[in-house]
Amino acid sequence: MKRRRPAERALTIAVLLAVAADVLISTALGLARGDLIGDLGADVDQYAGLSGIFTAARIFSFAAIPWVVGWLGARSAFLIGTSISAILASVLTLADELIAHAILHALTGFAGGGVIVAGQTLLLCALPRRAQPKVQAFFAIAVAAGPAALSPAASGWLLDVLDWRAIYGLAAALGLLSLLAQSVTRLGDGLATRRAPLDAATLLLLAVASGSTVHALSRGQRWSWFDTAHIVWAAGLAILTMALCLLRLLRQTEDRRTISLALFTSADFGFGLCASLASGVALFGSSWLIQGFATRALGFDALELGGLLLPSAAAMALSLALVAFVVRRTPLPPALVIPLGVALFMTAAVLLSYQSRASGLTELLPAVLLRGLALGLLFIAITLTFLVGLPQTLTPQAVGLFNLTRQIGGLAGVAWLSTQVEHRIARSRDVLGASIVPGDPVLDYRLAALSSIHVGKGDTAAEAQVAALFDLGRSLAQQSQAIAFNHAFASIALFFIAAAPVLLLLRKLISNALAVRFRRAKPCRGHAITASESARSHVA
Repeated sequence: MKRRRPAERALTIAVLLAVAADVLISTALGLARGDLIGDLGADVDQYAGLSGIFTAARIFSFAAIPWVVGWLGARSAFLIGTSISAILASVLTLADELIAHAILHALTGFAGGGVIVAGQTLLLCALPRRAQPKVQAFFAIAVAAGPAALSPAASGWLLDVLDWRAIYGLAAALGLLSLLAQSVTRLGDGLATRRAPLDAATLLLLAVASGSTVHALSRGQRWSWFDTAHIVWAAGLAILTMALCLLRLLRQTEDRRTISLALFTSADFGFGLCASLASGVALFGSSWLIQGFATRALGFDALELGGLLLPSAAAMALSLALVAFVVRRTPLPPALVIPLGVALFMTAAVLLSYQSRASGLTELLPAVLLRGLALGLLFIAITLTFLVGLPQTLTPQAVGLFNLTRQIGGLAGVAWLSTQVEHRIARSRDVLGASIVPGDPVLDYRLAALSSIHVGKGDTAAEAQVAALFDLGRSLAQQSQAIAFNHAFASIALFFIAAAPVLLLLRKLISNALAVRFRRAKPCRGHAITASESARSHVA
C-alpha cells in the first residue's frame, strides 16, 4: 500500500496542474478582454464570437470526450489532452491574428474539456475510495475555486505586471509540469470504461446544439433577445437539435449510444445533474456579479479585483478541507452538507445586495468569505454524493454530464443576470436623472464643490464647470450600476428559494420517466446502476 502512495500523489499532482493550466486559459479571455481586443484589432462583437467559439468547443467536449476516453483509455486521453493544451497555449503567446486565435481557442476548448473529464475519471477510478474525499477536495479547488478566484487573481497580477501573453505562457508551463508528474506513474493504465461505436449523427447534433446554445445565451442580451432574428433562430436550432439528439439516443440500444442513459436508472444521479445545473448558476453567476460590481460600480482594477477574490478562494479551500476531513472520519453522508451550503450562499448574496458605491474591500470581505465557504460545501458534497461509487465503466459519462450541466447552468445564469443588470441600470439612470433639476440648491452646491476642486487643480472656470458636469454624470452612472447589481444579488438569493422545490420535482419526474423505460427494456449488462450501488455512493 505504501508503495502506491507516491504514485497516487504524482497522479493527483499531474491532474491538478493540468486543470490549473486549463483554468488559466479559460479565464484569460474574460480578464484580458480589453488588451486582446486592442492587440487583435477586433471589435466587441468579433471578440464575443471568439469567446463563444471557445465555450461551445468546451461544452461539446464534455459530451463527446467520454466516447474518446472509452476507446483510448482515461490515461491516454488525459496525456493527449494535456499535451495538446500545452502546445496550443505556447502557440497562443505568438499569435496576433483574430482568425488564428479563433482556431486555437476552439482546439484549446475541446482539449481542455478532455483534460477535465479524463483527469477526474482517473482520480475516481485509479485511486482508492478512502482517498476520494481528500482528492476530490483538491480537484474542486482547481476546477471551482480556480475560475472563481485563483485564476482571476493570478491573471490580474500578470496583466498588471506583464501582459496577456504571460497568462498563456504560465498555462503552457503548468501543462509541461503536469506531463512530467504523469511520467513517473503508471496508475490508470488499463482502466475499463464503456465503449460505444462511432455515431457521427449524434456527435454532429451535439456540436450544432452546443454552438447554437452558446450563441443564444451569450449574445441574447446584446441583441435584445427574441427581438433579433438570429437569436430566435439560434434558440430554435438549439432546442430542435437537442430534442433530435435525445430522441435518437432513446431509440438506440444501450450498447450503441454515444451517451449512456443507464446512469439515469439511479434517481440520485438525475437529481445530481439538476443540482450541478444550479451550482453552475451559483458559481459563474455570482462570480460575474462580483467582478462586474467591483470593476464597474467601485472602479477596482485587475490587481484589486484579485485581492478581493483571493480570500474567497481561501475560504472555499477551508470548507473543502473541512468536509473532506469530516466525511473521512465520521459516517456523515455528504449530502447533508448541501442545505448548509445553500443557506450560506443565500446569506452572502443578501449581504452583497446591501453594498453601495462607497463600499470597499472591508465591507465586501464578509460576504465574499461566506460565498467561498458555501461554494466549497456545495461542490464537495455534490461530487462525493453523486460521482463517487458509480460503476467504473460509466464514470467518464457521469463526469462529462456533470461538467456539461454546470457549464450550461453558468451560461444561463450569466445571461439572466446580465440582462437584469442592464435593464436595471437603464431604469435607475432614468429615475436618478429625473431627480436632477436645474436650479435645485443641492445640485448647485454639488456642482460648485466639484468646480472648486478642478479650479484648485489649475483649470479655468469654464473648464472646471464642464469637468464638474462630467463628474456628476459619472457619479450618476456608477450609482445606477450599484443599484442594478444590488437587485441582481438579491435575485440570485431568491433563485435558490425557488430552485429547491423545482429540483425535487425534476428529480422525481426525470427519474420516474427514465426508470419506467429501463424496466421495460433489458439493461445492457454491466451498465445499469442498481439500488445498492446508488446507496454506496456515500463515502465510508
